[in-house]
Parts: sequence; C-alpha cells; structure tokens
Amino acid sequence: MEEVQINTSQATECNATETRRNIRIVVVGNEFEKIDELSRLMSKEDRDAFNRRYGRILDLLAIREYGLMVRLPVKEKEVVYQYKGRYVDEKKIAKLIGLLPNQLKFEKRGSILGLRRTFLEDRLKVLAEQGHWKHFKITLALTIYGLILFPFTSDMVDQAAMDVFFQFEENGANPVPAILADTFLSMMACHQKK
Repeated sequence: MEEVQINTSQATECNATETRRNIRIVVVGNEFEKIDELSRLMSKEDRDAFNRRYGRILDLLAIREYGLMVRLPVKEKEVVYQYKGRYVDEKKIAKLIGLLPNQLKFEKRGSILGLRRTFLEDRLKVLAEQGHWKHFKITLALTIYGLILFPFTSDMVDQAAMDVFFQFEENGANPVPAILADTFLSMMACHQKK
C-alpha cells in the first residue's frame, strides 16, 4: 500500500484519493484546531442542542475522515438543498449570525465571494464572551459547513456554502445530497489533475 503524506491545507483543496490504487492519506496538522477549541466553549446543554440541530458536524473537526456520517439521513419526500439560481442575500447571513449588514466583512478572491475563517473565528470569540449561544451555534455551524463540508476556497466560507447552510437553517433543506455531489465533483477534479 502506498502512503502519501499531505498537509491539511493541501487536503482541503484536493481531499479525494484516487480509488483505483491503494493509497492511504495521512493528514499532518490540524488547521481546524482553533474552531474545535472555540466549539468547546459551549456548555453540555448547548453542545447537545447543537448536535440535535446540525447533526454531529462537530465530530468533523476532530475526525477528518470521509467515512464519518453526519447523521442527517435523507428521508423520503424530504426537502433537500437545491441551488435556486442565486445565492442567499448577504443581509440574511448577517442577521443569521447576529450582525448588522455593514458589519459583515465579505472578501473577494478571484470570482469567489465569502467570509474569511479568521473573521468567523473572531465572531465566535465575541459571541462566547457575550454568552450569545444561539448566534454562536449558528456561526459555528456555518463555519463548519464552509470549511469542512464545502471547502471550495482555502480559509474562506464562500457563498455557495452559505447558501446550503441558509436553506438548511431556514427551511430544513437536507444538505446531504449537496455534500455527496460536492464530494463527487471534488474527486473527479482531483482524478483529472493526475
């Protein structure tokens, strides 16, 4: 069995392995350590409520294996995420995480618009210090969606990830089909690069 060692910053950009060869990927480092540390500021009750609402996505911070299930199974006739031709409005994201629209610091990288990981980490610290656990949990879940479940741009939660999260938060749209589609596309892109 061939072993490949990669840094986690590389893993988020091309995190799929070629399935036609036996390759074991060893992830070095943990770029999500700070987010994991911040998530531990929640009380047990808030952590349990977070897990009930968002599934066990906190486990993804510590266990970076694709096989981990988020425990949000798709049910028959359930609302699932669908892109509606445009992303969620920035004002709605600001409201969701407890900010005024002018406080939201979107950044552009090429054609991608999103929120930097450091901005969201700073927001989580402030919310924890103020004891605003409702917005803390929402912001933490949004951060995990963008950095782990839909890692399109390194160190940034892009509008596509925000859109998936917003539809889940507001309408209960199950993100699992979008996660599977994103994973499949990532695997195809990585395979084509080789």
